Amino acid sequence: MPNSYQTRRSAQAKGKQHASHIYDRQAELPRVLPLWPHEIADESLVGRQLIIAKLARALRAERCRGIAGHWTYDLARHSALLRIYRLELAASRNLQRQASAPQFKSSKLKISVGGITRPNAMRIATATTISASKARNCSALKRSE
Repeated sequence: MPNSYQTRRSAQAKGKQHASHIYDRQAELPRVLPLWPHEIADESLVGRQLIIAKLARALRAERCRGIAGHWTYDLARHSALLRIYRLELAASRNLQRQASAPQFKSSKLKISVGGITRPNAMRIATATTISASKARNCSALKRSE
């Protein structure tokens, strides 16, 4: 019977080992997908989306093999594909967020709208513009009925 101290130590070691496993794109992608080196090195949004599409196809094929009970199905490959797919998808979403984020800090932006000069004037101007356009759309709908 194992000692409780040994059990705790092995559980702690496993936790540290799992936490230290960081995604290394250059090493892990070629293990699950046949890719060219320039495809792996491309970390742009378009390059990541192409890899995500290939990962999705490979996941679908692996899932079909597993459901069919095919002898070539590999659970380890399936879990690695899923893990890398999720990490690539998260990285792609982060790139999209960074690309759509404004390149300036809104706290330093000062706009005068209707006599209001403050950083939040942009938000107020946008809200009034949107509400005015909604009102016009609603009135146009009422007239057409």
